[in-house]
Amino acid sequence: MKRIYYILLIFLSIILVFSLGLSIYTSSSLNKLVSENSSIFSNKETPVYHFVSIIHKTDESYWQDIENGIMKASKESKIAMEVIYTGADDEYTETLNDLEMAIASNVEGIIVRGYDTSDFSALINKAFSKGIPVITIDSDCSNSKRVSFVGTSDFDLGSQAGTEVVKTSNDKINVAIILDNDRSKRNDNGSTYISGFKNAIKDNANINLVAIKNSELGILGAKNALSDIMTSNINANTIVCTSSNDTIGVAQQLVEYNKVGNFSVIGYDNSPEILKYIQKGVIFSTLIPDPLEIGKSSVENLKKVKQMGGTSTSTLTHINIVNSDNVNAYIKNIRDGSSDSK
Repeated sequence: MKRIYYILLIFLSIILVFSLGLSIYTSSSLNKLVSENSSIFSNKETPVYHFVSIIHKTDESYWQDIENGIMKASKESKIAMEVIYTGADDEYTETLNDLEMAIASNVEGIIVRGYDTSDFSALINKAFSKGIPVITIDSDCSNSKRVSFVGTSDFDLGSQAGTEVVKTSNDKINVAIILDNDRSKRNDNGSTYISGFKNAIKDNANINLVAIKNSELGILGAKNALSDIMTSNINANTIVCTSSNDTIGVAQQLVEYNKVGNFSVIGYDNSPEILKYIQKGVIFSTLIPDPLEIGKSSVENLKKVKQMGGTSTSTLTHINIVNSDNVNAYIKNIRDGSSDSK
């Protein structure tokens, strides 16, 4: 009997030591991850909550503004916010790893770009089971127990792009859509965006969707996609872009090839370069989600969950349209501290 007792005691001791070691390793790994890849914000006062946001590290103003919105709302609400950056090489895998680490650290809430995959859903459900609410931003993971999605509907974006295409001409319009790398790799392969676009043009017999190209290398990828479009026999005369870098790449290529005026371009985002191309007539119009609002609303929704036990399951943000008619006013509004087009 004593022998069994000692064996059981040794076994339990091993489990205890292993669990302690795993806890220390996880904690040190998270600290290392945070120190190397994140900006840490904490108020001088004792923070109300400790949240983590996992952000795509990029030179696109869209994600920089989302982060700015997150940090602004965190500061106003006395929330300690850790921002963990994912790289561009394999963002999906890095996001999975960072999300796993954040869950293991027992933070009080997580903000992360969603991916509609079974692996991602399982991790969000794991966080939920541990009492950690997760807010998805930019893209959703609808088949999970995330508490809220904050962003712009891909269907609405596609629909708005289609509406802009209708405005470009009364003549025959052949459209090529360039899907950015992230959107083309989502679970729906961009089909939600395309459905919205088709819905917007369905009553216009003069408009045909003749090509859908994927861009995998940002600006360079967009240039390559446009080169394919121009050298093919599809006779496209309108290009729809779905990211900031793709928009810039297409505009640069049209200028370099002296093809400005041969194509109408519907862009995405409000980078200074894109706005200048609208002023010069290279880009017809651009769709601008409200990334600052996405960032701020994600923090506010997390705070509501902690304070009231729940929040809206989705917060869809506004889409601004900027074209030659309002671009100067839009730029002035940005300088004055407002980003809404009128």
